[in-house]
Amino acid sequence: MKLSFSKQFIANAVALFGVWLVLSGKYDLSHLVLGFLISCGVAWLNTGFPDSPFHQFPWGRVVLY
Repeated sequence: MKLSFSKQFIANAVALFGVWLVLSGKYDLSHLVLGFLISCGVAWLNTGFPDSPFHQFPWGRVVLY
């Protein structure tokens, strides 16, 4: 079963923010906000975009070319 975009985004963002907290080791406001913004950005980029034309582009042929 495929999760909706929002559920998948939230799950990815929370997981990435958890990793940020563990690896950062700094818990002041500026680091927390920066970590939250970066984890949301990476989660947004990694969450599937089914209507994107890049998913249908033959990237393998470009590499072989």
